[in-house]
Amino acid sequence: MAKLKIEDMKIVMKRLFGKKFVCQKCKSVIKLNPARLSKARCRKCGSKALRPIKKEKKK
Repeated sequence: MAKLKIEDMKIVMKRLFGKKFVCQKCKSVIKLNPARLSKARCRKCGSKALRPIKKEKKK
């Protein structure tokens, strides 16, 4: 398997974690533009409590 360059890794991280948010009440994942975060609501429960998705820590 080929090793990823730093630039490629930044692109991959942005794609995986850049536009995904998690509802703090029902834990559903929502894709949205970060600029619209203040107006966004959860589709399942209607809450406005959204946080960015956490990156997994390497052990």
